[in-house]
Amino acid sequence: MNRIIDKVNDLGEAVHMKPMSSYERKIVHDLVSGAGLVSESEGEGRDRHIVVKPAK
Repeated sequence: MNRIIDKVNDLGEAVHMKPMSSYERKIVHDLVSGAGLVSESEGEGRDRHIVVKPAK
């Protein structure tokens, strides 16, 4: 997870993560929020994934 956070901070652009379960997405949303970044889920069903973005 730290690699994703570092990548977003270094590049300053959104990073799409691999599809994951709702439980895993909840954990990632909490970690991303704690790091001062923004996250949202995209897609449907098995393709639902998180996009991590820099805070505005």
